Amino acid sequence: MKKNLLKRFGILAGLFFTLQPVAPAWAVSAFSQIEAENFSSQTGIQTEASTEAGQNVGWIENGDYVHFTAINFAAGANSFTARVASAGPGGTIEIRTGSPTGTLRGSCNVPSTAGWQNWTSVNCPIASITGTQALYLRFIGIGSGLFNLNWFRFSAPRTSSDVVGKITVGYQGWFNAQGDGSPFGCWFHWSNNCNAPTPAINTNRNVKFELYPDTREYSKLYQSNLANLANGTPARLFSSYDQSTVNKHFEWMQTYNIDTAALQRFGANISSAPDGYRDNRDSVATKVNRRRDACAKILCDV
Repeated sequence: MKKNLLKRFGILAGLFFTLQPVAPAWAVSAFSQIEAENFSSQTGIQTEASTEAGQNVGWIENGDYVHFTAINFAAGANSFTARVASAGPGGTIEIRTGSPTGTLRGSCNVPSTAGWQNWTSVNCPIASITGTQALYLRFIGIGSGLFNLNWFRFSAPRTSSDVVGKITVGYQGWFNAQGDGSPFGCWFHWSNNCNAPTPAINTNRNVKFELYPDTREYSKLYQSNLANLANGTPARLFSSYDQSTVNKHFEWMQTYNIDTAALQRFGANISSAPDGYRDNRDSVATKVNRRRDACAKILCDV
């Protein structure tokens, strides 16, 4: 009797796992930022140091590709984002599954950016990809030295515009820095008087924040007057006004499966009089909206 029960349980268990496949533990989420240099195999390319930290894939010629063994698309992805740069003619990234000449899911055009390290993000729609797939990014173009690729990621379709049942975070793009091109053009919200943050002298200090942020993942930072960090790194801070800062914040939201962002910008101020505060918040809102669309996130403006 016991033997028969074990036999039947084993059959049922086998059927269950056959009918309910799961991604391998080593599969990489398609919705995380995937570094291009972390390929499983490649043809034709080389890697080099990137100004945005780590390495990038370069020396790309027509027909070259990078292959990633197991990318988990879960219930589906319908858009593709890549971080690219080019001092050459640019080209096209083909998104294929199965093999370098496998099913073409979509194509993303890469423009010239007038520099091999002048990075920009490109986005394109793709045919839905589900489950765990062998992914091939195949590069197409005319001439030599087409473009560089730093990282890429996929986005899932937006399933609803309703925030009910969604994970929501508050978003405040209030921090500015001198030289960021913002209407303030100063260290607004970092310091008490808009001048660069400085350490305490006696009881006076020009600092408006209590915890120093972890800035290691930001691609654009501004030098403050604070002392170097303990490891000797200059004390530099980010600006919420930069598109790259907004992109990084939404990347984090995407990585941790945040559904919606509630942007605080005090929309009740409807005066038509010149207002640097409003202009600054409106500019940040435009950049947040731009990134929201690329990430298929819901934005609540409050």
